[in-house]
Amino acid sequence: MTWKKTATRHVFWMIFVALIWISTIILFARNNLDNQNFWFDESGQFWMAKGLAHYSLPNEPVGNVRQVLVQNALSNLDPGGFTIILHFWSMFSSQPIFLRLLPFIFFVLSMIMVSRLCLLWLPKKSIS
Repeated sequence: MTWKKTATRHVFWMIFVALIWISTIILFARNNLDNQNFWFDESGQFWMAKGLAHYSLPNEPVGNVRQVLVQNALSNLDPGGFTIILHFWSMFSSQPIFLRLLPFIFFVLSMIMVSRLCLLWLPKKSIS
């Protein structure tokens, strides 16, 4: 196989994989970001980020970062980094699309990082 055919085939597969990634992102965003209703785990994460329990009474005052960590330790099994970031993120807006934008950004960044790692770790051979 000539060098030109190999390069063309490589470009084809790169474009094909990029289209799959982009279509996955678009499908995920279209079906989830603009939904006004929260799932139970999403609402629980939101209340933990506010420093409140899942079943807190309405109109309770928002907690500080220490209370966010306490609620995260009581109600969640993760280390709490996302809850703290969400605590500061939700200070700008508490609209559902804005709150879902933060995990979506992490989703896109993780897809980019996985792609970069695959390019780094996998051998530079043709797919075909």
